[in-house]
This record gives sequence, structure tokens and C-alpha cells, in this order.
Amino acid sequence: MGNNKNALYVKKQISELVPGDIILHPVYRTDGLMLINQYKTLSADIIQKIVYHIPSRMPVIVATKQALYEQFIEDKQYEDAQYIRLLRETTTEYNKIMLMALNISSLIDSRANFQDANQSSIPEQNHKSDNDYLSTLYKFPLFLAFENNLESSRLKDRAGEVRRTLLDMIQSNDVLRQALNQIKNYKDILLIHSINTTSISLMIGLTLELTEAELVDLAVTALLMDASLTKLPKDTFNTHLQYASKQKDFYQVYVEFIKSLSNELPLLRKESIIYGVLDYYEYYNGEGYPKGKKGKDISLFGRIISIAHFYEEKVGGYFHNNGTKPREAIKLVWENRGKRLDPNIVDIFIRRTNFFKVGEPTVTQEYGRGIIVGFEDYMNAPHMPIVKFENGMTVNLLTAYKKK
Repeated sequence: MGNNKNALYVKKQISELVPGDIILHPVYRTDGLMLINQYKTLSADIIQKIVYHIPSRMPVIVATKQALYEQFIEDKQYEDAQYIRLLRETTTEYNKIMLMALNISSLIDSRANFQDANQSSIPEQNHKSDNDYLSTLYKFPLFLAFENNLESSRLKDRAGEVRRTLLDMIQSNDVLRQALNQIKNYKDILLIHSINTTSISLMIGLTLELTEAELVDLAVTALLMDASLTKLPKDTFNTHLQYASKQKDFYQVYVEFIKSLSNELPLLRKESIIYGVLDYYEYYNGEGYPKGKKGKDISLFGRIISIAHFYEEKVGGYFHNNGTKPREAIKLVWENRGKRLDPNIVDIFIRRTNFFKVGEPTVTQEYGRGIIVGFEDYMNAPHMPIVKFENGMTVNLLTAYKKK
């Protein structure tokens, strides 16, 4: 454990965290999706979730008491040179395990008077606000660099263009921005879920070659579905998290929210957005809700967002659990092809991204970090590569999985 000169914050290893610690920066999973937001007071359950996803040796910076946290904020210690140095050290350590590069800008408080020399020049990083949705959106490593997971330079270029268009729209549209700010002010877990699922939806949409306008509409659909849940009393939302099987009870919440907001935001009257919301609970095999639609009778946006939500809910511990490792979540997505999820979209998404490509890094719970060196059966199991791990072992994950 390391102490700073004023003792307002300390650097700990994850294994040293205790309930009551207040984490001063976001914590991200290895795939670039946010796990815990900054300034979160840790409970035993939250610590358990962090320990499950992040190696126990990894560093975090915390205030050990509420009074110290309040003094940290009052003194603007989030822009103190010593604190920034600790964040840089933390960033370096996390990049040793991350599958997506982490920049210090993803850890630092948006109010800090700070500009990193390595930051890109994309306009969203100039945004300064301490209490809006955009200030958090700009931090997410996956959202700011999801093009790194795409296979072609053309898709990478398109990703940057779409992101800028979406951010400009949110920045300039008061109605949309205010709706999203309700997520920011509601519950951290919904905030995290909304940005994670939007980022994944955009990656899927890009691999399907949607137009820029379609991609922006897709992102707006994903974002506003989560915004609708802010209309629920928080106790009701907590019940929603505890009992995932009851989530279809909130179908009408989605519908009424989009219907009401469309009076102020005509964009939402587009058929693609409307049916993206209406078809969210439909399953590809026809066993979904409310109409029992099947296959391509389900809208394209509905099929895409279902995949994004499925992955994020599995990996993120959205429903009061620790979640699964990213590779395990991808495996569950693959195994649900033709059942809950569109098999063609899943197949295109996995094959046109870099999650499972020779030469790319991967992390498993059993063996740690390694490099993909090949496949036994790429056609039928592209999510089960052969991996050379840092401990020197080379493991055929398909064979290893079959033995379990």
C-alpha cells in the first residue's frame, strides 16, 4: 500500500480492498468495457466482482474514508501532480493485461485541467463537464477505440466517422442529451450498461456494413432503451436486476418512454428505431416476447441490440452477479446462435472482428494471457483458438473445453 503526502488517498492492490474504500478512478475489464465507475464506495459484493475480473495484484487508488474523499474533491486533488503520476503508473500496469490499450484519459476526472500528450485529437476529448453523460462516454476505452477490434482499415476509418457524428448529435441536441443525463444521474450500473451495449452494437453494425445514418440510429436506439429505465423507482429497478427473468415486465416502459420522447425528438419516429425497441425481447427461434416473431421477421436493430445486451449482461454482472470472463461470454453468444440470437449476425461479427484472429492477444481464466497461434476448427468454432500462453504452455482451447 502506498501513501501520498497528504494521506487523502492511497494506492492499494485489489487484494487489499475493504468495504468502505472509495475508488477514485474507473476500473475496466480486459476487453475495455467499464467494470466500476469512479468515486464508487465499495461493498463486499462489488469487491468480489472486481477480484473475479481483475488480477488481485493490480493497483487501485482509493480514499479510505468518506471525509477523505470529500477533502480530495474539495482540494481538487484529482489534478494534483502526484495523483496524476500514480494514475500514469496504474495505466502502465493495466496495459500489461488489457486487450485494448488504456489511456490515462480514461482514468482521470473530467474536471481536471489536464491534457495528455498521447491523447488523440478527436473532438470529444475536449469536452469539459463534470456532471453529464458525455463526460463519462468520453472516458470509455472501448467506445473511444472500438475500431481497434475491427479487421479492416476501411471499417476502422468508418468507426471514427460514426463516433464523431454520434457525439456531435448528442452535444447539439438538448432533448437527447437531457434524456441521457438521466442515466448519468440514476444508477452507475445502468450508466455502464448503456455505454457498453452501445459500443458493442456499433461494432456489430459496422461489421454488417450499415450506413453511417443507420449506425447513428442504432446507437440512439440502444442508448434510449436504457434511458427509459430511469422512469422506474430505484427499488423497482433493483428488483429488475435481482430477477432477470422478470425483465420483460418492463417492455411497456421502453415503449411508453420512446413514444413520449418522440413528441420532442422526431428522430425516434423512424421505423428502424421504433421496431428496434419493440423487438428487443424477441428471440430468433420464435420463443421471445411480445409477438413471438421469428428469424428475419425481427427487425435488424432488434437482432443487433439483443446480441449486444446478451454479451454485456453475461460479462458485466448486470443482474446481481459477478458475470463471466469475456471469452466465456463470447462462447455463450456463439452457443446461442439460432436460439435467442441471429446466427448470421453472430457469425459475421466474430469473423470480421479481431477478437479471435491469429496473432491477437487473448485472456483466459484458467491460463492467463497469451497469443492466438491457430485454430483446430475455425469454421465451426472460431471462438476456440489454439493459444500460446505467457507461462510457456500452448493450449488448444477447443480440446480443453471438450474435456470438461
